[in-house]
Amino acid sequence: MNRDRMRALLPHLQLLAALADEEHLTRAAEGIGMPQPAASRALKTLSQRLGGQITTPVGRGIELSPPARALVPFARIALRSLEDGLRAWDEALERASWTVGISFQNSLGERVIPAMIREVREADPSIRFNLHQAPRQHCLDLIADGRVDIAVVSDFLPTSAEYIVHPLFAQPLAVLMPVSNALATRSRLHVVDLADEQFVTLKQGFGIRRSVDALFAACGLEPTLAFEGEDLRTVAGLVAAGLGVSIVPRDGNPPDGCVWVPLADTLAQRHMVAVVRTASASPAVQIVADALSAVASDHGAAARRDASAPLQPGAVTLG
Repeated sequence: MNRDRMRALLPHLQLLAALADEEHLTRAAEGIGMPQPAASRALKTLSQRLGGQITTPVGRGIELSPPARALVPFARIALRSLEDGLRAWDEALERASWTVGISFQNSLGERVIPAMIREVREADPSIRFNLHQAPRQHCLDLIADGRVDIAVVSDFLPTSAEYIVHPLFAQPLAVLMPVSNALATRSRLHVVDLADEQFVTLKQGFGIRRSVDALFAACGLEPTLAFEGEDLRTVAGLVAAGLGVSIVPRDGNPPDGCVWVPLADTLAQRHMVAVVRTASASPAVQIVADALSAVASDHGAAARRDASAPLQPGAVTLG
């Protein structure tokens, strides 16, 4: 390998390819943004370094010499390879800076989101995350303001092309109540059966509270609120203490001293979706959305198994 000749040729590959296209020095130089005098000097230097003429005169113009014509196809291959290399460089730089912002409802923080992150890390460990665990409305505010790329929330219907919505899973809602409650032996309940019960639920702005209010509104009722919390574990603890009943996602076993009773109402489920900002639809965001869909498929199957499992009091805290 003659390194001197390669070093001489590499800076002028574009000029050589342009001359092959134009066979006119001024036009070739203009095409690659090089002043014509600089192109003339480059050709002279290159001819000296390569040991032969790049061009030969033809009338008042020029044409490539036979050795130069033999070199041109390889110069084009080298240019294409350099373009591919630069694209690979740019993609690697972009990938190294990939951070995906996700907001998600509190109830997803124990299993769904950690499982999704594990799935993504196994596929591409370079992706980083900016996580926001918050009530449903705050999750939507974050994506509306452009502070996150994805919001994982319940029952969201897009109103514009600003968002892409990926359905994830349906999660049944059930009544959580102490085993001492007179309704605890029922095989299933309707919301109207709970009209006289004291309710423990989450505060306004949380997805579960929205679902509970919608269930009661569909029956023309309002729940009688005993306590409003900010965490499902606290809600479960208050129910276990005999301070009321609640409607929550049936997820795993009930707390000690409590039982799940299924709800027969049509609306007694929530549909979890991943809301993606159209402007944020980068490859990294797509990888995360795909991982969410994969994890959601497993989680949805588990939720369906939970919904059909026998309703026995348990000793595991609510997840």
